[in-house]
Amino acid sequence: MEKCEIVLKAEITARKKRYVASCPLLDVHSQGSSESEALARLAEAAECFLISCHEAGTLNDVLAECGFSLSDGGLNPAESGCVKIALPFPLNTGRS
Repeated sequence: MEKCEIVLKAEITARKKRYVASCPLLDVHSQGSSESEALARLAEAAECFLISCHEAGTLNDVLAECGFSLSDGGLNPAESGCVKIALPFPLNTGRS
């Protein structure tokens, strides 16, 4: 089965002894004791969110609402300051 990789913009905020990583596009957040740990946990949280959307049959609608478009088997946009998520399923171009 073909898989897809999605790249999402991430923001990091230092709060006392923790770092908060946020993906405003999906409204998904996580935290860690370092920037890299916060980003890794954010990637995991965003992956879980997108998998649940896929299982509910709403993934294409969610991605469209976020402004993503499918092109060349991948998703755009890809910007600096992003987190990569490997989805365990292919994305299709049809509506869910």
